[in-house]
Amino acid sequence: MPEHDPTSRGRGAAIAAAEVADLPEVARLADRIWREHYPGIIPMRQIDYMLERGYSIARLSRFLSETGAGLAIASVGGARVGFAAWERDGPGTTKLDKLYVLASAHGRGVGRTLVGHVEAAALADGSATLTLRVNKQNASSIAFYRAVGFGVDAETVEDIGGGFVMDDYVMAKPLRRAGGARA
Repeated sequence: MPEHDPTSRGRGAAIAAAEVADLPEVARLADRIWREHYPGIIPMRQIDYMLERGYSIARLSRFLSETGAGLAIASVGGARVGFAAWERDGPGTTKLDKLYVLASAHGRGVGRTLVGHVEAAALADGSATLTLRVNKQNASSIAFYRAVGFGVDAETVEDIGGGFVMDDYVMAKPLRRAGGARA
């Protein structure tokens, strides 16, 4: 799963580095996953707002061009079922900015494989910590992140415009090199 290897496999999920031509598919996946997952957590108007704000081709393309960033797509049986995007977040820290898997692919190890891929990329970039933000009401995602080694590090409320706020936990996971040594 090192960053120089654009593909990796784990428990039935194939992970491949995204290319510019893949960005419209990533945006479509995001739209479908958000509309499956977030009703009941945030209002539909906020879902629309956040999809428009975070999933334009220009916004996604920065994960392909910035140093320390990346975007990977997960496939199962040849069908694209999820993706992860990450970026540097200060010295020694990588932020897992996006991790989304179709509900129909839950329980197949896709999320764990994506997290492992991002961990390997973060370690290759010199990071010792992986962070993320998750909505405080997103119980299933919080449980998943805890299961893969993240803990709550802080709480944050951010005005994102449009009359909306992100009321999140900041979660963090110390990264370990092969053999168990902390990065």
